Amino acid sequence: MTTTDYPDYTFTVITDQQKLAKLGHSWCNLYNNCDNPCVFLSWEFVSTYLNNCTKPIKPWIILVYRADILVAVLPLKKVNTFIGTQALPLLDTTIADYADILSTEPAPRLLPVLFAYVTCHCRHFKFPMCLQSSVLAQNINTVSHTYQHIICDNPVINLTDNFAQYYETRKKGLRQEIRTTVNKLNRLGNWSFNIAASTTERKALFASLVAFHQTRQTQKAGLSLFDSLEQQQLMQIIALEPSLQNRVHLSAILLNNKVISSAICLLANNMLHYWIPSFDPEYSKMSIGKLHIKCLVEHAFDQQLSCFDFMGGNETYKYQWATGSEKIVALTYYGMPGLLILYKIKQRLVLGLKSVKNRSRLLQTMWRLFSKAKGDFS
Repeated sequence: MTTTDYPDYTFTVITDQQKLAKLGHSWCNLYNNCDNPCVFLSWEFVSTYLNNCTKPIKPWIILVYRADILVAVLPLKKVNTFIGTQALPLLDTTIADYADILSTEPAPRLLPVLFAYVTCHCRHFKFPMCLQSSVLAQNINTVSHTYQHIICDNPVINLTDNFAQYYETRKKGLRQEIRTTVNKLNRLGNWSFNIAASTTERKALFASLVAFHQTRQTQKAGLSLFDSLEQQQLMQIIALEPSLQNRVHLSAILLNNKVISSAICLLANNMLHYWIPSFDPEYSKMSIGKLHIKCLVEHAFDQQLSCFDFMGGNETYKYQWATGSEKIVALTYYGMPGLLILYKIKQRLVLGLKSVKNRSRLLQTMWRLFSKAKGDFS
């Protein structure tokens, strides 16, 4: 643990998980006092991740104090690369869709000093996934040699009025799709929407989700995030962790008491985040996933939540439901300006190649096979 004083602030770096364990109370207080804190930065989520992740991690967690009060936390890890030490968000992007900072300080006052501290210790830092409205994305321009580029959209439903009024604003084709699916399910037996209440139910819904996700991913690019046994076990711990049960929400569509669709959502900041869904491929000719979304959105309205967040992704089905959207961006810093120029050129080439790939079925098939061989998780 190292401590450095700056005007108004004291920076302490934690690299030892045992010392981090003593911060639970003050971390929770900070999280609860932040405006719209990142769902993946709650103490329960971070500590569960660190205590159960089997991959070697070098935590580099920056604590910011003002007058001995914890006012900000930036959870990072250090990675050695051929161009020097790189700082990345503590949680992998396979777990955390967003990265950000926890802070109760005015960003224009704190962020320039904090970024100066980070860049003194790392030649390169990268936040691969940040909401464009996040504290980090809004203030990255205070640092020289940084680059921000768009990754994808983040569609949301703003939960105003009531569900019936909202649903009437959706296109007729979507509503007909849902009616057709309900009619087909009714002919097959009894179906219901179920929210897991017990540990036994949570285990059953998680097991179904894993099976559905792995099967459906065989026809897509990359691997299922559950194809790694270590990743699967970590996700199961997060899904079943008692301290997270108020934040991790598991639900299912049942047909004759059999799970045919399963989803993990995250509940935070009066928002329901649609995190990891999948459904039984046997029912792929129906719109089971869309029916599940309808049930979840209706539940969110019933719970008087303010927002249903589809999280990152440009999938067409999300826009069928969304009433708004913002961008997810990547934030990158290189201490050497020349490397930043090369990085920008690389990103432009990648975008160009993606555009070419998306216009060719042959290239899409080749990419699907290559991404599986490469081991990319989806």
